[in-house]
Amino acid sequence: MSLAIKTEMDAVVSIIVPVRDGQAFVSDVIQGIDHVVRGLFRHYEIVVVDDGSRDGTVEIVEKLQQTVANLQLYCLNTRSGLDVALTSGLDSSIGDFVITLNPETDSVDLIPSLWEKAEQGNEFVCGVWRDGARPRKHAIRRRLFRRVFEASTGLRIPPDATQFRLYSRRIVAYMIKSNDRHLMIGVLPFFNLHRVATFEYTPVNLGNSFHDDSLIGGLIRATSILLASSARPLRLLTVMALLASF
Repeated sequence: MSLAIKTEMDAVVSIIVPVRDGQAFVSDVIQGIDHVVRGLFRHYEIVVVDDGSRDGTVEIVEKLQQTVANLQLYCLNTRSGLDVALTSGLDSSIGDFVITLNPETDSVDLIPSLWEKAEQGNEFVCGVWRDGARPRKHAIRRRLFRRVFEASTGLRIPPDATQFRLYSRRIVAYMIKSNDRHLMIGVLPFFNLHRVATFEYTPVNLGNSFHDDSLIGGLIRATSILLASSARPLRLLTVMALLASF
């Protein structure tokens, strides 16, 4: 049975929704996802991962569980960040295909367009922001990381890649075997595939609670990812030290 036939007839699809302090929009997002996926998939689940919200987000989701079918809720005790929340969702999902998104930037109306890529036979689809959508200072930071990553691993990450993604169960199984998956979630799929499908879109702006604007924190995180992924860690450490000094 081909991948396209399986996706259309038999697949269970999980939609991972990380959220933090989202009481202003979480109800609209979840109901929007429910409306979209009910007309698109026969079998699905919506997996909400709360990242230590301090407002009424959890209470709103718990109330929605009474009316929205297949709505799961997992709560992290401490604020751990977008990647940890997404990893928790991947660990808990049961779908043959898993869609991840950041509800603060990724419109749920784009899910059908993302799904079309899976029906074309793609096991992994990576969302990409259109040119100019990301603030310049963040674009420069990400461009530098991408170039060093490509030089050290030989793998290419699409410019302005996001966490609006679709994974097959095979890719998810590969990712959850990694002890560093919470750190490496952004790059792990690229180690397992020769071809990556991309989906270009313009982000929405419902908030920025997951955004970390710390230059030092970003540098430490980038260095950790590069050291964990490189086959030449000592050489890479020297390069990163020089970059940090610069």
